[in-house]
Amino acid sequence: MPAWWEVLAWAVVNRTRDVCSWEGETLPSESVPDVPVRARLAERLKRRHRHSRQEALLELTNRLAPAGSPDDLFLDWEGARSLVQRRFDIGSHTMFHSILSSEPAEEQRRDLADSRHQLEEELCTPVRILAYPNGLPGDYDETTISMARSAGYAYALTTERGINRRTTPRYEVKRFMVDPSAGLTAIKGVVKAVFSGR
Repeated sequence: MPAWWEVLAWAVVNRTRDVCSWEGETLPSESVPDVPVRARLAERLKRRHRHSRQEALLELTNRLAPAGSPDDLFLDWEGARSLVQRRFDIGSHTMFHSILSSEPAEEQRRDLADSRHQLEEELCTPVRILAYPNGLPGDYDETTISMARSAGYAYALTTERGINRRTTPRYEVKRFMVDPSAGLTAIKGVVKAVFSGR
């Protein structure tokens, strides 16, 4: 299933209707840059249950009437296999990119287990690492951690900034996120933080 946030970005960037109304809000116009519009819409969509989110995304995409197809946005299985052949480690980010803590336990279990199983079947490589969607405190909970453990993941990554120590829980690993648009300054900041132990 295509990543919903990428489909959203594609629909906004490739829209053929400059202004549309959606859920009481008028968006986007030529005077409004695409990035803030995408960020605002993604923030509204990501907290929804996955079925509600997919319905809203379909409605929004229809209203924006984007040109072309989002099919070429994503790495296909052949491309993923080439990464494995180049010795890249493969991790899971779930099937549906839902905020896991907002989903019932059984849906969390299925989402986590199915994602790992499909990756291992298609790529013939062990998948031991999970990155939580959104990954902030509250986006995953004790149920999520339990479901990740039972699905066979050895570690799970959050988006909490920080250094990991021996005492860091295996299912709450911290990391430094660097936006590609931030440039060399952001990378220097991360390196400084890592070596200073913050």
